[in-house]
Amino acid sequence: LPFTMVKIDRGLIHGSKIVLEDLLRMFKRLGLITVIEGIETAEQSLLLQSMDVDYIQGFYYALPMSENEFIQAMK
Repeated sequence: LPFTMVKIDRGLIHGSKIVLEDLLRMFKRLGLITVIEGIETAEQSLLLQSMDVDYIQGFYYALPMSENEFIQAMK
């Protein structure tokens, strides 16, 4: 099936930086949107921002929440 987005598991942020950079570069060249999950610290967030990741998610930004909590947080 065709897809436009790839979500990268948090395990890859704890491994080789070179492997992660190469994967991100490959996905970008393929025109895919990149999402990395499991970010827990400011350092991880800054590192991934410097790698031009499209979307970053994890406990650093917010804990899991209900739909109503999400709506309130967005206000």
